Amino acid sequence: MKKNLDDLLFKSNVDAFERIANNIRMKRLSKNLSIEKLADMAGITPAFLGNIERREKKPSMKTIMKIAKALKTSPANIIGRRIYYNPIPKEEKILFDISNLLRNKNEEELKKIYNIIKNL
Repeated sequence: MKKNLDDLLFKSNVDAFERIANNIRMKRLSKNLSIEKLADMAGITPAFLGNIERREKKPSMKTIMKIAKALKTSPANIIGRRIYYNPIPKEEKILFDISNLLRNKNEEELKKIYNIIKNL
């Protein structure tokens, strides 16, 4: 008898698929990937990935494995409760966004930005 993915996950106060959706979304954002890019890397459609992230569709274990591989993480990190389980506090989100904006800057640009921030 084939087990349902729900049966394989820990019970918690947060729905298992909400946790999976949050983990996928936060991992995707931390790698600066669009839904379209991650979907392409995982071999699924952007619409399906968007539906998963919005908890409108439940991914199969096979889909979770494809997404995990594309994100260079393990399926356990997608399913697990400890990774990206809680929403990011507002202050941390701002720092996270700033960090992402700075990633593609060269040394000269970073020095200018540093000086601007230092003089605030």
